[in-house]
Amino acid sequence: MVKRLTDAGSRRWRQDAADLDQVQPSLRIVHLGVPRARIEGIVKVARPDGRVDSFELSIHYPNLDPFALPDTFDAVGRFPRNEPDRHIEPNGRFCLWLPQTEPVDDFQRPGGLRRYISRVEEFLVLQRLYDVRRKHNILPHWPGEEWAHGTEGHKQWFRETTADLTANQLEHLLTAAETPARPGYRCPCGSGKRVGNCHKRWIRSLRRTMIKHPGISIIAHEYLEEQRDADSPKSQVTPRLPGRHQA
Repeated sequence: MVKRLTDAGSRRWRQDAADLDQVQPSLRIVHLGVPRARIEGIVKVARPDGRVDSFELSIHYPNLDPFALPDTFDAVGRFPRNEPDRHIEPNGRFCLWLPQTEPVDDFQRPGGLRRYISRVEEFLVLQRLYDVRRKHNILPHWPGEEWAHGTEGHKQWFRETTADLTANQLEHLLTAAETPARPGYRCPCGSGKRVGNCHKRWIRSLRRTMIKHPGISIIAHEYLEEQRDADSPKSQVTPRLPGRHQA
């Protein structure tokens, strides 16, 4: 937990405050008595017709560290909390990404908060489109790409990012994510490439997620077992169904 800011942290807060004045001047940084910080206020998003929508938000940091990726909340209940496909949790938190896909590295680079606010603005535009599509019963209601929620969302990530790997290769990658990093070694997937030119980002994203959310490790191994079952010769036999001819 960060209780005292480094010089780099102080510089980052000053730069973030200047960036907010340019992109969303109604937002303000609030350092609370306890060791954490928030950004609070109004985010304004322009419509194509020139009108402007205003949304009162609260952006929560886990501590005083300006390099720690925050969470954004609907501060006043502007959006319903009982519509899972809206991607807003019951406590008002915006479901912007899966933990594995959090843009931590991008946020920590200069201008990270400016880019983060841009992602929040895009999410608010999607919310506005969601309302229109729901009103006119246009399916799907959510107008953009999306991850599933909970366990299924994590399994979807594994499925999409390891589609070209065998279960054994996936097991080696999971082992690498669960053990201390060794710089410069060959990628555990067996490609023969150095890990930095292959699955380094995948391993680092999963390792970081497992530290923050230990339950992801259980989901990862459950998915691995599903892949083992799918790869087994028995599972690849096409069952003969009654009344149906086999090609």
